[in-house]
Amino acid sequence: MSRTTFSNRSIATLASMACVLGACGKPATPTESPDGPKPSSAAESTPSPAAAATPPSAPEAKAEATSAAPGTTDRSWILEQAMAVASAIPTKIHDRERAQCQEWVALAYLDAGDPIAAARCAESIEGWRRGECEGLIGVQYALKGDRELALKYARLATERATGEQDWRRERILIEAAKTHAILGNAATARDLSAGASQAEAGKVDGAVIPVLTPEQFEAQAKVLDEVLKGGTFDGMRNALDAYLPLLRRMTANREQALAAAATIDAALPAMPMDLQIIYGTRLASALHALGETGRAKERLDLAAKQVAETVFLPEDLTPMQVEVAKARAGLGDAEGARAALDAALASYESRKKEIVDVFRARSPRALAEGYMAIGDQAKAETCWLEALAAGTINPNSRPRAEDLSATLVAMARSGATITPALRERIATCRKSLGEPW
Repeated sequence: MSRTTFSNRSIATLASMACVLGACGKPATPTESPDGPKPSSAAESTPSPAAAATPPSAPEAKAEATSAAPGTTDRSWILEQAMAVASAIPTKIHDRERAQCQEWVALAYLDAGDPIAAARCAESIEGWRRGECEGLIGVQYALKGDRELALKYARLATERATGEQDWRRERILIEAAKTHAILGNAATARDLSAGASQAEAGKVDGAVIPVLTPEQFEAQAKVLDEVLKGGTFDGMRNALDAYLPLLRRMTANREQALAAAATIDAALPAMPMDLQIIYGTRLASALHALGETGRAKERLDLAAKQVAETVFLPEDLTPMQVEVAKARAGLGDAEGARAALDAALASYESRKKEIVDVFRARSPRALAEGYMAIGDQAKAETCWLEALAAGTINPNSRPRAEDLSATLVAMARSGATITPALRERIATCRKSLGEPW
């Protein structure tokens, strides 16, 4: 695997950020949230049931008291269940799966803007993923403008990386590097990423997007353009993950935004088809956010055409169909989104027995998220229940625990409301876990 450090242009960009951010000692709080793609459904993972449903005690951390947001109570209960499921997976034989599922819960808390709860989850994780979580918590504090806590968690992550294997150490140190990059500590970010593989080092460019000033957009776009021209898979994916949120911020310069969109679009044919579709829907969403509704619809229609003309594995077709349907909802086409979801649901029902049991829950889980996107709680509940049932088919508890964790995390992320039927089904799924794992 090739090794790399920041390009000279990247270092220059970070150095200029240090000048901008250093004046106040903390980054400006961005008004936009990054739009980098989440892991594709093909890369889903799941946590499992535990004896204690409450995450461990919280570490010392500063926090302002805030009133609970709508849906917070259900989300908290769901994620407590998910953490309990994850923590019940035996460490002696399934330590990797246990840690991965626990990390999913921590990341869900971070997505909800709750680094304190994420830190509680991280305390339960054994191994390198704890360091990665601590690094990610540092990134969130840096974006919130809390320099003290950002540096604290970057330090914890850096210490945790000591003694880890190469790729694990890289995963941890890159999160610490991202934290320092956001804070304007260019030299430290460069040192932490020195020698990292391109798959990891390239992530730092995306981390700084929310704190760039408009005057820095052009320089950063040039850095990303060069990476996309390089043609390596990891480099291109990192560049696309950075370019899409940068595009969303180009609201004051239409010419610049359209040029960036064209560059992104031109790079997509070099990616695997599933990623072409995923990034294509995100490009459509970004264009819509910029007011380019016609261009957004054209790009989304292309993604829909790609889904229709591609032969996917049975377990991958529904998630791809839902990806397009959710994007239609984001463009304001609720009717089109519903039609696409109903067609995807009918397709799944007609061929679900073709899907291997360990992958079957992914499809109804994706459909539930899609119906949540258009506000159809009733249809979503039906699909959540199907996902929970599909996740219990395998005779071994470890894959069932992973599926249950994945479904619970998806429910929390999408803002699902826990009905009596869902609560009962979740309890039944948890009780069924045990030997053989």
